[in-house]
Amino acid sequence: MTGIPSRIGPLALAALLLLGCGKSAADLKESAQAALDAGDLGTAVEQADLAIQVAGTDRAMVWQVEQIRLRALAANGQGGQVVASLARLSGEYSAQLKSSLYVALAGQLRDGGDTSAAIDVLDAGNRAFPAESELFTAAIAELQQGQELDPAEIEKLKALGYL
Repeated sequence: MTGIPSRIGPLALAALLLLGCGKSAADLKESAQAALDAGDLGTAVEQADLAIQVAGTDRAMVWQVEQIRLRALAANGQGGQVVASLARLSGEYSAQLKSSLYVALAGQLRDGGDTSAAIDVLDAGNRAFPAESELFTAAIAELQQGQELDPAEIEKLKALGYL
């Protein structure tokens, strides 16, 4: 019996503990937002993940929390997770995804130190919203002006056709 807690993942265990405390998805969403606002990005992601689990099939709540989670990941420079989450959400929440979210997340990734992922997010947005290509091209140009890109980032922009 002592091995059971070690087999339960930390996130699952935390979810079970919080569910036992009666936290609602709305409470957890507020906790995630508060942590994001305070710059406690890891806690923001954890609380958002728990809120998503608790929200279950409440699509409106899940979408609100997913946005908090994305912003926390981006601000923390977790570009791979942002790109993967956007790809997943583009299927489930395609009507809610807007070009402005891609641009905002790219800016947060850049500020969080993951310029390469910022390029990936802008390129994904450009492919998802071809009618708004000028917006993404301008954001990529701004990305280039805002800081010195490393050679790999320059090559990525060339390979994607932006340079």
